[in-house]
This record gives sequence, C-alpha cells and structure tokens, in this order.
Amino acid sequence: MSEKAIIIFSKKPKLGKVKTRIATSLGDSTALEIYKELLEITFKILHPMKCTKYLFWDELPDESSSYLDQGFELRIQKGIDLGERMENAFSEVIPFHDKVIIIGTDCPYLNSNLLEQSFVCLEKSDIVIGPATDGGYYLLGKKVLNTKIFRNIKWSTDTVLTETIQTCKEQNLKFDLLMELSDIDTEADYIQWKRKTS
Repeated sequence: MSEKAIIIFSKKPKLGKVKTRIATSLGDSTALEIYKELLEITFKILHPMKCTKYLFWDELPDESSSYLDQGFELRIQKGIDLGERMENAFSEVIPFHDKVIIIGTDCPYLNSNLLEQSFVCLEKSDIVIGPATDGGYYLLGKKVLNTKIFRNIKWSTDTVLTETIQTCKEQNLKFDLLMELSDIDTEADYIQWKRKTS
C-alpha cells in the first residue's frame, strides 16, 4: 500500500438526484450534465497523483467504461448522514496509509498541486482543511482516526468549517488551512466558474 491515499466521495450520475439546487433553476437534465462535467474534471485532477485512490459511490454507476476503469479502488458509502459516511470511509482506509485526504466532486478549482500541498501539511499537522466559500470545506485530510471531527456537525450549513475547527481545538489537534475555494452548488456558482475559465 502507498503512504498516501485520497478518498473521493461521489454520487451516481442520475437524473433528478444530483445538483438539485442547480436543477431548481436550470432543470434536471442540465444539472446532470453539469455534474458529469465536474466528475470528469475531478478525475483529470486526480490522474497524475501518485497515491492510492478510493472512489466511494453512493451506489455504483452503470457506465463502467467512463467511471470505473480509471485506477480507482471502488467502495460504497455507508452511513446515514455525511459525517457518518466520511467517518466510515476513513475507518476503512486510514489503517493502511500514513496520510489520507477526502474530497468531493464539486470543486473544479482544485488542482493536483493543492492536493500535494495537503499531504505536505500532514507531515507536521494532524488535520488539513480546505475551506469552501460557503462555510463548508472542499477537502479534509488526517493521519489519525479521530472520529469526533465528524460528529455533532450541522452538515450542509455555513457553520461546518467553524464547527470542525472548534472540534480540532477541543481535541488538541494541530490543523492547517489551505486556500479558500468555491464549490459549484448553484447556478450562480456555475456561471462564475465558467466566466473565470472562458
């Protein structure tokens, strides 16, 4: 097993089940296409990374040629809320690696250099966090299995980051913060990203 590992949390590309906030203004079909676009960008970002990559789906996709044959170890997310699912994923992976980070598929601003930086941060810190502009985080890395960091968090709110940092302090965990980036959760987020890349 490699020293480093990345966990990717993803949803099956399914009409009406992904990017629901975007779908309210642009429709389910457009939301699905945007989600697939973000998936492909995430996979391209991960391609040059020299580490073990675990792809945790909410359920396995049908399109094996597009999503499954890209050097990922496949897993299924287990748990009721996001915190429990992430806790279970880390519990599966971290015993086999010295440094593990988790990301989603919503942040096209992420790049391989930033991922490498997160692993460097873990050489001297217990936790590394990539803050998102909406008050959450786009990346979390750790080298010890401290489950409290995923508990008693109000998920999908603008207090996720502050609550996570508070837990780190309460647990005497040394943490580093990466640069702040935006997730693509709304039509406005998507338009802003497209303007920056055009």
